[in-house]
Amino acid sequence: MRFEDPVPLDVTGTYDLQQQIDEIGRIVAASPVPDGGLSWDHESRVVVVRLVGAVNGASADVERLKYAVLAAADGFVVKFVSVRYSRAELQALADRLFSTMDRWGPSREGIGGGWDCDTNRVVIVIRRDSDETAQAWINAIEALHDPRIRFETYIPIPGARRRRGGR
Repeated sequence: MRFEDPVPLDVTGTYDLQQQIDEIGRIVAASPVPDGGLSWDHESRVVVVRLVGAVNGASADVERLKYAVLAAADGFVVKFVSVRYSRAELQALADRLFSTMDRWGPSREGIGGGWDCDTNRVVIVIRRDSDETAQAWINAIEALHDPRIRFETYIPIPGARRRRGGR
């Protein structure tokens, strides 16, 4: 017996759904309308499509995109949300900030973060185990005067192990 076409293993029961979400992502990426990213809420079965600018019929391109996305969504809700910044813009900003942090910040340590789809911002997470270094990072971030950037702080828990890989 030969197995030429393997059957995908679907232990979560969401393979078909993920295929639809991936297709929506391809539709959005191919559109001339700048997007702010997609997210999926498994519990409510809602896909959120973030688009830069108005989403209420102000543009024929937006209406075509909405029609194509809704046609690809079978069995779940699609919510269109207007955002200010595009995914590409925020990803490029995050890449630039983190690759040059020693030029605009106090060191190459003490921060992490990246582009956050839900807040439509670049989020910089600052470790607060040294108040002096944390404050220097806060001052450096505020000195950038960039509304696309926000920061959060956290206090590391002694003895806690960092989780590797995954999410």
